[in-house]
Amino acid sequence: MVKLRESFTYRLLGAFFAALSEAAGASFAAAIAARVWGWLKRQYNVSLARIAAEWDSALDSRLEESVFGSLLTLVLTVPARLLEDSYIGGALKKPASAAAAALLGLSLCALFVFPYESWNNYYALYMLAAVTLLLLASKERWISLKHVGFWPVAFALITLASAFWSQNENESLRFFIFALICAMAVIACVSLLNSQKRMMAMMLFLALGLLICCGYGLYQNVQGIEPNPHYTDLTANADMPGRVYSFFDNPNSFANIPVLFSPLMLALVFYSPKLRQRLLFAFIFAVSSACLIMTYTRGAWLAWAASLLLLVLICRPRLAPWLVLLCIAFVPLLPSPVLDRLMTIFVSDSSMKSRGPIYMAMLRLIKRNLFLGVGLGSTNLREVIVRENYYTGSAYFVHGHNLLLQIWGESGIFALISWLLAMFFPIKSAIRAGARKAGESEALFKGIAAGAVSGLAGSIIFGLTDYIWSYPRIMMMYWFLFGIMLAAARMRLEEK
Repeated sequence: MVKLRESFTYRLLGAFFAALSEAAGASFAAAIAARVWGWLKRQYNVSLARIAAEWDSALDSRLEESVFGSLLTLVLTVPARLLEDSYIGGALKKPASAAAAALLGLSLCALFVFPYESWNNYYALYMLAAVTLLLLASKERWISLKHVGFWPVAFALITLASAFWSQNENESLRFFIFALICAMAVIACVSLLNSQKRMMAMMLFLALGLLICCGYGLYQNVQGIEPNPHYTDLTANADMPGRVYSFFDNPNSFANIPVLFSPLMLALVFYSPKLRQRLLFAFIFAVSSACLIMTYTRGAWLAWAASLLLLVLICRPRLAPWLVLLCIAFVPLLPSPVLDRLMTIFVSDSSMKSRGPIYMAMLRLIKRNLFLGVGLGSTNLREVIVRENYYTGSAYFVHGHNLLLQIWGESGIFALISWLLAMFFPIKSAIRAGARKAGESEALFKGIAAGAVSGLAGSIIFGLTDYIWSYPRIMMMYWFLFGIMLAAARMRLEEK
C-alpha cells in the first residue's frame, strides 16, 4: 500500500484532479474535483510542479543510461572513435576544439549577413558539418545528450522521422537537411560553449552579425523603400512608408531577428565584464530596436515588448511596474506612422482577414492527419492543403501563420507535445539560472541565460500570429539561440 501511495501514477492522478478543479471554476464538478483533490493531497502529498521537475530530471538522467541513449551517443561519436587512435586525431586534439568554437561563431555571423539572393541553406550544412567534425576530433569530442535534455532530443528525432512518412519525399528530404542543421547547432553550442572566454567570443560574433544586419536595415529606411502591396494593406495603411527587410526579402520574417536577439544584447549591457563591451552591446541594442520598429510588424512589436518585460521580471522584478508605466507613457510620443500602424491592430485589414481561412485550412488538415501530420516541410504541407481543397481564401496559401499549427500539421501531435516540453523545461531551468544572484565570475552566464530566454519567449509569442520558421535560415538562428541558452544555463548552475 505504501508503494502504491508513492507511485507516479497516483501522484499524477492527484495533479490531474487539482488542475481540473482550478479549470472548472465554481461549478458542481469543480466542487467534487476539489474534494477529491484535497483527499489525494492529504493522502499522497501531490505536487504538480514537483512531479514535473522530477520527471524531467529523471528522463534527462536516464537518457544516456538507456540502451536507446547509448546507441544514439555511439552513432554521434563514431567519427571520434575512428579518429581517436589515428595520427590525425592525435594532432587535432588541441587545436581542433578552439577551431570548432571559432567556426561556430563565424557560422552564426554568416547567417545574419549573407544577402538573400546569394544565400544557400546548404552553406549552413557545410559549416556545421565542419564544426561537428572538428568537435568530434577534439578533446571534447564526447557529446553529452543529458546536457541537451530528453525532450529536445525527442522533438529532433520525431521531426526528422516525419520526413519519411511524407506525401512528398523529395521536398521533405530537403527540410530534413534543415532540421539536421538545427540539431547540429544545438549540440555544438552545448558542447563547445563551456567557458567564459568562448561564450564571450560567441557573443561578439553574434553582435557583429546583428549589427551588420540591422544596420543595413536602417540604411534601407534612410534610402527609402517603396511600399509593397504584398506585405502591406495600402488602404488601411495609406501613410505608412516601405517596410525594411535587410538581407531577408520579407519584413515579417526579418522582424523575428531583433525579437530573438535584442533582449540578449540588453542583458549583456548589464552583465558584460568590461565597460567597452557594455557600450558596444548598448549601441547594438539601440540599432536592432530601431530597425525592428522600421519593419512595421505589429506582432513582432508586441512580442518584443513582452520579451523585454520578461527580461526585467527575471533580472530586476522590482522595475517591472515602472517599465510598464514607461511604455504606456511613451505611446503618445511615437511617430505618427508607427502609432497609426499600431492602431491598425484594432482594424480588420487584409492581413488579419486572411488569417481566418488559413487557420481553418490548417485545422481541416490536422483533423485528417492528427497523429503523424503530412510530413516534414512547409512546401509539402502547402501542396497537401491545395490539393485537398482545405483552403478557401483568395490569397495564395504560403504556410499556417502559426508555429504550433505548423509543427502539428507537418509532424503530428507527438512532435507538438515534445516541442512544448522541449521549450518548457529548458526555459524553466534558464529562468532559474538567470534569476539567481551571481558573483562576478557567474554574471556573464546569468545575463546570457536571461537574455536568451527572453528572446526565445518573444519569438514564440510572435509565432502565435505568424510562422516564424518560414525561412530556414531564421529557424537555424532560433535553434542557435536555444543552444546558447542551454550552454549558459548549464555553466551558470555548474559554477553556482
